[in-house]
Amino acid sequence: MADREVDFLLVGDAIYLSEINTIPGFTPISLFPTLPAQAGHSFGAVCAWMVRLAEERHAARVGGQLGPGDLPR
Repeated sequence: MADREVDFLLVGDAIYLSEINTIPGFTPISLFPTLPAQAGHSFGAVCAWMVRLAEERHAARVGGQLGPGDLPR
């Protein structure tokens, strides 16, 4: 199961749901960047790497509709 972080606000005795974070800790001072930092990678470099991977993955997608020739045999 993926990690999630739920933020709440407390106003007097009332508790309000603020947000549900599906990628918690993705700031330079959170736990996520400390792991790559231990290997000598900066937070910016890790973010840039993730964007490059997303761009490559998007470029590799089949455009338009699939035809019979696109299906494995």
